[in-house]
Amino acid sequence: MNTSTSQQSDRLQAIRARAILYQHIREFFSQRQVLEVETPILQATAHSDNRAMIVQQHITEAHSSNLQISLQSSPASAMQQLLACGCGAIYQICKVFQHTNNVHEHKRKHSSEFSMLAWYTPNATFTQLMQDSQDLLAHVFGYRIDFEVISYQHAFMRRLDINPHQAEVKQLKELARRVGLNVNYGEDRMAWLEVLFCHFIEPTLGYNQPVFLTDFPVEKAVTAQTKINEDGFAVAVNFVLYIDGLKLVSGQVTQAEQVIENQQPMLKHGRIFLGLDRLLMLLMDKHRIDQVTSFSSPMY
Repeated sequence: MNTSTSQQSDRLQAIRARAILYQHIREFFSQRQVLEVETPILQATAHSDNRAMIVQQHITEAHSSNLQISLQSSPASAMQQLLACGCGAIYQICKVFQHTNNVHEHKRKHSSEFSMLAWYTPNATFTQLMQDSQDLLAHVFGYRIDFEVISYQHAFMRRLDINPHQAEVKQLKELARRVGLNVNYGEDRMAWLEVLFCHFIEPTLGYNQPVFLTDFPVEKAVTAQTKINEDGFAVAVNFVLYIDGLKLVSGQVTQAEQVIENQQPMLKHGRIFLGLDRLLMLLMDKHRIDQVTSFSSPMY
């Protein structure tokens, strides 16, 4: 089989696998009577959103001078507006477009255009969100999986012997030097934590069994509710699920602000985002995200 024929065969395999995956996902939500919705891909975006991919074309709608039109970097705002209307639990399968903020994000597992499952549940608890994630994956994989749960703090202490919530910039710089990182983030404490996490913690997560990493610093999940952990540090009520070193699912309990003018603020709700291309990588035993997509474009 020549290279061209092999590539075509692989692409057809990915197309069929994606169709089966989406069918299983819709079966799962149909059984739970969760409503499938669709929201706009184009959105008005504040100039401060450096993930946004700006649309270079004429848009006829009038927008305020401090906004720009972009492809959505997240469906969160639109789905929160639907929740505020009282529609109950909702989900959608959608395209999302992001410039990655993580300079360490390898192209092997990231594309500027990717497919996402977004699931919102009113009044959900943190425990419910983790259970919902496990139930969905069990339905997709066809069997139940045991999950480990560890905190962001304990992951740092176990791997690098440092508490990320109390470590000062000087300590993080010295640690980075000791482990061989030749980088300079000045006095940006969160940047030092991120580079250590991306190089020495994230790649090790979820190999023996899937891992729920919980209780991130509040700076890393600014829309999540917060709590005080057992050691007295303020942390976000959120999690990230890792399988084989891949960040697959993120979830959080969110206290949304007023999202529609003249409406009452929403009650707390749970939000789950799942990267569908990465899930396909796991299901198909592939190692690059471009092996599970049906398109190939030089813009990515």
